[in-house]
Amino acid sequence: MVFFSVVIPTYNRETTIKRALDSVLKQSCTDYEIIVVDDCSKDNTIKVVYEYPNVQCYALQSNLGACAARNKGIDLAKGKYIAFLDSDDEWTEDHLLDIRTAIEAEHRQIICTGGKTVGTAGKPKELCPNTDGGDIYHKELFGDVLMPTSCVAVSKKVLKEVQGFDIHLPARQDYDLWLRITEKYQLSVIKKCSAVIYWDNHLHIGSDYMNYIKGTTRIVEKLNQNDRISRQDKKKLSAVHYFNMAKVFANNKAFEDARIYCRKSMEFNIMNKNVLLSILLLFPSLYTLIREKRNLDYGTSVQAKKK
Repeated sequence: MVFFSVVIPTYNRETTIKRALDSVLKQSCTDYEIIVVDDCSKDNTIKVVYEYPNVQCYALQSNLGACAARNKGIDLAKGKYIAFLDSDDEWTEDHLLDIRTAIEAEHRQIICTGGKTVGTAGKPKELCPNTDGGDIYHKELFGDVLMPTSCVAVSKKVLKEVQGFDIHLPARQDYDLWLRITEKYQLSVIKKCSAVIYWDNHLHIGSDYMNYIKGTTRIVEKLNQNDRISRQDKKKLSAVHYFNMAKVFANNKAFEDARIYCRKSMEFNIMNKNVLLSILLLFPSLYTLIREKRNLDYGTSVQAKKK
């Protein structure tokens, strides 16, 4: 059995998948297999992948989305741990070695590294998980503290136990999965930015923000059905997530919806931030001006910007 199965979902990435594959082949840890799952690409993505003789490539029969492709990769994997990599991202050469070292030291089932994010301006920004690891479930309830999937590795056993990504969610499938895993298992954190995440090629919230709203709403509903979460925490998490959805609406100039969701947030818990937002939403032009001046991107975390 190999130690890592590197699962790469892809769709129309003929111009970037070579970069991703080359970064895996340059890893200092070589105990891995590479599985590319193509989600019915219409370009030459598969042709590029076939240039790599040691890479397994599986083509889905219909376009089902990145998380369905990841689930298929998990099913095909022979590795003990699954390391996810998006087909337009890349890793630095010690990414897998650092993860394996952390696994052997702490024996945990989910591991997260930091990442360098590259935006449209091309200037990298280093981001690390906002946690030291361990039992993070309570913190995760109120907002995704993990990085995008290209920074995360999980044991195959645990992924099968929790049944992988929920493909019925229109967005935020990764956050939903991290919640289900961290509810039972502790996290190892590597505060080294060994993944490079390219925002340019990814779907941003502004492109289809309603999927973010629908996905987050469904997650909140699922959490409120969890008997292991206290009533008080359910009120707090509902307030936080409705507040974040209000900001997403506001960022997309849907101010009436933003006001509705801000009021929903305050129904569950009155916080300084939702009171302030409710006031700002009375003056849309002022909200837009402040956001542009301070370069605020409310509600669009790194996790939300990834597919």
